[in-house]
Amino acid sequence: MSKQGDYLPGQERSLIDWGDNFVAEITAHGTEWEIPAAEVSGVTTALAAFKTLHAQAASPERSRVIVEEKNEARDAFKAKVRAMVKFRFENPIISNADRVRCGLHPRDTVKTPSGEPSTVPVLEELKSLGNARVEIRAHDENTPDSRAIPYGYNGCVLKYAWGKDPITDRDALTLSKLITRFPYTLDLPPEASGSVLSITACWQNRDLMGRPSGIESVVIS
Repeated sequence: MSKQGDYLPGQERSLIDWGDNFVAEITAHGTEWEIPAAEVSGVTTALAAFKTLHAQAASPERSRVIVEEKNEARDAFKAKVRAMVKFRFENPIISNADRVRCGLHPRDTVKTPSGEPSTVPVLEELKSLGNARVEIRAHDENTPDSRAIPYGYNGCVLKYAWGKDPITDRDALTLSKLITRFPYTLDLPPEASGSVLSITACWQNRDLMGRPSGIESVVIS
């Protein structure tokens, strides 16, 4: 079974919902799963702090300091979750059904074949940043809440070109770049400013390419 994407949602509201479920499960089953009570308490406290600051950051009285504190609390919660999953959830007493109920990937029971990628990236936003730089955001078609490269793939190949008008022929996208994270900022030469950037993407597994996404375009500023 192949594990697609990060088990932690990228959107904060979804992350809070995920955290509520995760905390409920480890609180109810921590003893039988041999998870120390102090670690359960640590994750629970970290989630509560994140939720409090998330609500404050969404209020009209929010400030830059509150937003920064919220981001720090979010990252602290995620770090505690990842540490617990890494060191406690490999215990064979925790079944795959338990892991899925907690919002985690099941353990692989069959080695993932190293074949052609079976899914397609979705280019969700091309944002011109000025100075001939374009920010690219994308996700896998199966995991719209995650910006991670899907499990088992080694990167995403961007194929692109620019000109006076949008390009609709993939064969005309003659430039390429392999990237390993999203969002990604594509730096173009200064003479590209004012042109239209056209781009498509596909996942790569070793040297095998998956199916390409649709072509998206943006004016380069």
